[in-house]
Amino acid sequence: YQQVIYEDLCATPLEKVKDLFEWSGLDMRDQTIRFLSSSASAERGKRGYFDVVQNSLEASQRWKKELSKEQVEEILRTVKDTPAGAVYSCDQE
Repeated sequence: YQQVIYEDLCATPLEKVKDLFEWSGLDMRDQTIRFLSSSASAERGKRGYFDVVQNSLEASQRWKKELSKEQVEEILRTVKDTPAGAVYSCDQE
């Protein structure tokens, strides 16, 4: 398997997807590159929260603004002893 950290994917979507295509032995076509380039950098406006077209980096960090400090701390305590929890720490800002 290939582990992908969501925030890394959102920070550099084209690079990460190219890596995944190469890892899986698939050809990455121009249409895929154009879609990723346009959809991952779009501004969030009238589109919905779960729309595929949005600023991916901003979307991956939105939880830091929308959740309370207590909610973040509870989530981090819950996942701290899991592989996913190893990616995060309680000093998120």
